[in-house]
Amino acid sequence: MPVSLCGLFFSAATECEFDKQGRINVPPVLREYANLSKRCTIIGVSSHFEIWDADAWTTYQADAAEEFDELAEEIGDLSF
Repeated sequence: MPVSLCGLFFSAATECEFDKQGRINVPPVLREYANLSKRCTIIGVSSHFEIWDADAWTTYQADAAEEFDELAEEIGDLSF
């Protein structure tokens, strides 16, 4: 039976508990997968949150902003 895209996506999901100081311990396999270093960024996405390496998130935002600018130019060139 083929694995669905949703199943593949959520197969790496892990339930974590907060410690007494309100911290979560991300399992090593997920830290390695996400290339997490000491500096991380937590972002809210709809009904969940994501933990990104801080430098990777900054790069992603810059790339996305450039793509949005290009898309805005293309939409501006459309005539209706």
